[in-house]
Amino acid sequence: MIPRFPICLSALLLLLLLAACSADDQPNAEIVASGDVFVITVGEDTVASLPERGPDVDPAEAELGWLLFWDPVLSGAGDVACATCHLPEHGYADGLRTSVGIGGVGRGPDRSPHPGGLVARNAPGIVNAVFNGIENDGSYAPNAAPMFWDNRASGLAAQAREPVMSEPEMRGDTLSEGEIWDEVASRVEAIEEYRMRFDAVYGEPISVDTITRAIAAFESTLVANNAPFDRWMRGDLTALSEAQFSGLVAFFEADCVSCHSGPMFSDFETHVLAAPDGLSATSVDTGDGEHAFRTPTLRQLAYTAPYFHGGHAATIEASIEFYNLFVDGNEGEGMNMLNPGVPVELFDEELADVDLEEGQIAAIAAFLESLNDPEFFVDEPPRVPSGLPVGGFE
Repeated sequence: MIPRFPICLSALLLLLLLAACSADDQPNAEIVASGDVFVITVGEDTVASLPERGPDVDPAEAELGWLLFWDPVLSGAGDVACATCHLPEHGYADGLRTSVGIGGVGRGPDRSPHPGGLVARNAPGIVNAVFNGIENDGSYAPNAAPMFWDNRASGLAAQAREPVMSEPEMRGDTLSEGEIWDEVASRVEAIEEYRMRFDAVYGEPISVDTITRAIAAFESTLVANNAPFDRWMRGDLTALSEAQFSGLVAFFEADCVSCHSGPMFSDFETHVLAAPDGLSATSVDTGDGEHAFRTPTLRQLAYTAPYFHGGHAATIEASIEFYNLFVDGNEGEGMNMLNPGVPVELFDEELADVDLEEGQIAAIAAFLESLNDPEFFVDEPPRVPSGLPVGGFE
């Protein structure tokens, strides 16, 4: 049962949030327990805690997925694993502006580039990805969770299919998209330990479906739902510092919550920004086809730098400051200096109006620190059933 929210904290927060709004706005503001989460609502805007419990996952299925996640047997040349671009020490991202897949050597930010393995986008962290699309009552549907920068896949299992088929990420150029998964399933089937594990968990043939289901089960265990903000929302009055509390007020005042809302601090919708593309992009990255990219979660940012789809912002402060640089004033030319390939007329109008003061930037950055939870699963297997180097790292 969710404890009753302390009335003194509720009253104090509402007073400060209302004071941050103009008298003309007169928004309704409240803090309520909703399902498995606590929700702050000011006017029509909300932020919320994550559920105290993550999804129920079969331990044997998750362990199988853990091994597959680290096993480069899933890649065309047997040199790249899911973990190559999603490392625990980087919040299951990789610390690079944009990822390096096939042919690369090394780990994380030290991974050397290879022309054939240059990926056009920044690798998102996958901690809490099972909560993508979560509602303010704490309900979520892992099989329907929006995935990728362009929302092109639904659910962790569907997401796991695509990197294996991507030439620069994992497939390479020796197998076609239509061939790679049959080859991968055949390889996994040939390994006795995998056969035994799959039979025990699923009791059905090894296939792209069972492989990706297992990976999804493991990724569903990557939950970090006890950040200082979550503890504070549940009634721990000491969890937020004074600076972080002030930053929460600034977060509402600056209208960050228009897009960064709910328990995951994302509306999971796509928006057109002027963010620069990745350095390895060979043409303008059109995102969802209309130059739009999904609002990223603001959770676990301490681990997942750099930021944005092209990884152009190295720090939290630079990411916030970006919104002051959104448009350079060349509306008449239909261009912008940050990404000339994106027409100004497509920009999200609300974002173009953002004007943050220096004090707000520092305050919001302090608040975002409260969305980090270091207690998530970081173990690496000492070996993988294929016998290949764990994570593809020699």
